[in-house]
Amino acid sequence: MDKWRGQLLSVLPADYKFVGRAFSFSVTTPELIVDHLMDKYDYHTNGHKEVVYALAVQCYAHYGAVASTWVYVGSLTPHSKAKKSKGKED
Repeated sequence: MDKWRGQLLSVLPADYKFVGRAFSFSVTTPELIVDHLMDKYDYHTNGHKEVVYALAVQCYAHYGAVASTWVYVGSLTPHSKAKKSKGKED
């Protein structure tokens, strides 16, 4: 996990903030996973108009009809920038 996080943060633009995490589920039903994430976590309520969402999903089949589903969810939000003063000429 640390290697993945380090690789991600190394390629982010300097003026963005990343918030996210990995989730593990023992089901592969998308509706159950989405309902759980939407009910328990508030990534989707980010009010910034320029937010960018990151999503990755990996499923692993195990012996005996057991599955492991990993969902990586995050959001990239630009840092607020000071507005340029009007009337200032180049």
